[in-house]
Amino acid sequence: MSYYVVWQGRSPGIYQQWSDCRKQVEGFSDPQYKRFESYDEAVHAYRKGCKRRSRNGTNIRADFQRNSVLVYTHTKGEEMTILATYLKNNQQVFKVEFQRGNPEIGQFLATVKALKILRKGSPTIPVYVESLKVINAIDNKFLYDRYLGQRDIHDPWHEELRNCMQAAVRWLKHNKYQNPVLHWNSAYWGEPPK
Repeated sequence: MSYYVVWQGRSPGIYQQWSDCRKQVEGFSDPQYKRFESYDEAVHAYRKGCKRRSRNGTNIRADFQRNSVLVYTHTKGEEMTILATYLKNNQQVFKVEFQRGNPEIGQFLATVKALKILRKGSPTIPVYVESLKVINAIDNKFLYDRYLGQRDIHDPWHEELRNCMQAAVRWLKHNKYQNPVLHWNSAYWGEPPK
């Protein structure tokens, strides 16, 4: 099976069918796309961006795919809220509040929750996350306990987060998903919604 990466076209992203890719690039001024033999190669290439230059000589950088989900975390004091939003219409996918947490744990849990939800009905929609550490943790199906910190290790909220993290890692190890997990580039696209 082949996968097609569109860096510059009507809707940048990863496509499984040539016919879907062609719809994004045909008639588009200076499209940038490429076929890959494996899904992992396609995701890696999409994350890196296109190395070619456009006709006007500027470097190509992939714009975010509008038909996607952005996961993010808000913290206030020790409280943490994890959220996910469809970027095409700003519709909230979910919102979960925790008494304690930090951005890495929150983005990890939010990404896994989004993958679970999308796997059922939208198995190819990309999930964007700000933290490269979280993308690495998702790829490796592992998140270090050190993200929990050492303070109040026997606190019930600490235990709740550890249990959620372990459940998320178990889900990643025992389930397959096709949704690419991509880096949300705040420098280009702005901060996630507040």
